[in-house]
Amino acid sequence: MTYPGDTNWTSDHVAGPFALGTFGFPGDRPFPGLLAEGTVLDLRFVPELWETAIDRPSIRGLLESWDESLELLSAVVDRRAHYDWFDADDVRVYPPVQPRQVFQIDDDRARVPEPALVPGLTSALTGPFDVVAIPAWAAQLDWELELCVVIGRPTFQVAPYQALDHIAAYTIANDLTAHDPHARSDPSRPDPDWLRRKNFPGFTPLGPYLVPAAFLTEPQRLRLTVRLNGQELPHTAEYRCVDIAQLVSHASHLTRLLPGDVLLTGSRSGNGTRRGHWLVPGDEIEAVTTTLGRQCTRFKRA
Repeated sequence: MTYPGDTNWTSDHVAGPFALGTFGFPGDRPFPGLLAEGTVLDLRFVPELWETAIDRPSIRGLLESWDESLELLSAVVDRRAHYDWFDADDVRVYPPVQPRQVFQIDDDRARVPEPALVPGLTSALTGPFDVVAIPAWAAQLDWELELCVVIGRPTFQVAPYQALDHIAAYTIANDLTAHDPHARSDPSRPDPDWLRRKNFPGFTPLGPYLVPAAFLTEPQRLRLTVRLNGQELPHTAEYRCVDIAQLVSHASHLTRLLPGDVLLTGSRSGNGTRRGHWLVPGDEIEAVTTTLGRQCTRFKRA
């Protein structure tokens, strides 16, 4: 099965012994999968994972009881010979989790003590190799590759020193944003219309998979390579975002975070804004990280 730029999408990028994702085959509904050594296991057929599950098997279901799930998943990998695994290149890659809530950062206020959080819509999520349609009104579409935090337990009003214990995993997202002047509820006001600017279907490519937090010692020192239409961008380097513990703590004082929720951690500035290049149909953005996999997104006209 072929997807834009998906060659060796698992190679050498997984931190730790395994990762989690949502995958699929033609004619079948997406399924929760375990990725290890370039192969994928359909977790729907591992009954011990779902003995206490209320809903149908899903990655979010595993995150509901994350401590127990992590232990069971480790045992599955240790007994990998007992299960039937598929070649990872034979599956379609979906957003790794379907969160209840998504939170993004207003990058103009990302460096203040309490960054401004923007609610995102789950309908904007798409897979890391999907083609994204650019709406006709978006002439200034920017991209920002960002580290994402995935919550693993109910989180409300926690202190920064407690926050990291509430993180189940990390992944990456491309936070696409339309900077068109008319993308505001009222052009005469400085406040952007975030619903319009960030939440068109496909504006948040997510994944390819979730890496358990237990496998990452320094997530904020993520290194990445970004290519625009095959040309490596000069800023390829160590990625630094807001302080993760401070971000989770701050968010938890604004609302109750739930297992599976995704928080994008922001970037210093929009890549297209900085370079004077807005995304247009035919463009391709490829991002490769040291530990969290890769994305390759092509763009077309809606």
